[in-house]
Amino acid sequence: MVACRLKGGASAWWEGVQRRRMREGRRPVQTWMCMKQLMKGEFLPPDYKQIHFQQYQRCRQGLRIVHEYTTDFMRLARHNDLRARYANALKL
Repeated sequence: MVACRLKGGASAWWEGVQRRRMREGRRPVQTWMCMKQLMKGEFLPPDYKQIHFQQYQRCRQGLRIVHEYTTDFMRLARHNDLRARYANALKL
C-alpha cells in the first residue's frame, strides 16, 4: 500500500529495488518494517538521529507563542523517542 503512494524519485528507486531483488532471486519486500529500513538507508543521512537530538537540545521558545513551542518540542521529543521523559516533565 505504501509503495503505491511513493512519487517521483522515491517511486523509481522502489521499483528498482523490487526489480533488483527479483533478478537476484529474492522475494519482494512484503513488510512495512523491511520497507522502512530500506527507505531509511536510502533517504536519511547517517547522522539523522544526532541531528534530531541536537534540534531537541536547542529547542527554545524564543519569540514563539507557547502553542508553537510545545508543538515543536513534542515533535522533537517523539523523533528522539523521549515520550517518557517529557511526560514526567509535564507532570511537574
